[in-house]
Order: sequence, then C-alpha cells, then structure tokens
Amino acid sequence: MNIQQLKQAFENPEEHSRAIYHEAALLNEHMDVSLTKMITQAMSLSLAKQRGRGKYGWWEEEIISHADLVQKCRENLLSGSYIDVINYAAMLMARDI
Repeated sequence: MNIQQLKQAFENPEEHSRAIYHEAALLNEHMDVSLTKMITQAMSLSLAKQRGRGKYGWWEEEIISHADLVQKCRENLLSGSYIDVINYAAMLMARDI
C-alpha cells in the first residue's frame, strides 16, 4: 500500500474495503508507536548530554524560571533543535501537571 492509497483510505473509508482501511489503521498505529520510541530515545540522549554539561533542576523554579524554559524552547525552535524543543516543552508540561 502506498501513501496515496493510505490517504484515500482515511479520507473515504466507506469507498474502500475494510481490509485496506484496517491495514492503513495498523500502519498508522505502527508509525505512531515508532515515533514515540524514537523521540523517547532522542530525548533521553539529549538530556544525558545536558546533565554531562552540568545542567540540572529543570523542575525547580528557583533554578530555571518558567519564562526561561519558554525562551529556551523558542530559541531551539528557531535554531532547528527539535529534540531540545520537545524536551523544554515536556519540562513545561511536567511543571503544569
């Protein structure tokens, strides 16, 4: 199944056989799981690298403020450091939980 067939199956499931729609759904789920595994590994490596540079305490407002985390997230987005963007966004999310 190619990308065009997948797109058509999701856009018009009633026009495609259940088998094709099911195959597309399984592939979509597989890709989601693969993405989360890849991102988790990349996040862990990036965090370990930063710990090695002496960075710590992202959960402590006294060590790094919410505003500073937001600023770091923006800076990394602009520089194309997407794993760092994800890490800073995750830190912000974890603080809000």
